[in-house]
Amino acid sequence: MERCRSRPIAHVAAEAGVSRACLSTWKSRYDTYDEAGLQDHSSVHSPSQTPPEVVETD
Repeated sequence: MERCRSRPIAHVAAEAGVSRACLSTWKSRYDTYDEAGLQDHSSVHSPSQTPPEVVETD
């Protein structure tokens, strides 16, 4: 994260082999939560399901 302070984030991301968007997400987490923000996060998103009482069945 130290490199991001003095260099363009796109350059640092290219050197690290990750996308600019990915590094931007990591940097934002680090800025907000310090090192704890860099811990693994689940990438699983639970989709919303329409409640059964709303679903029309034939």
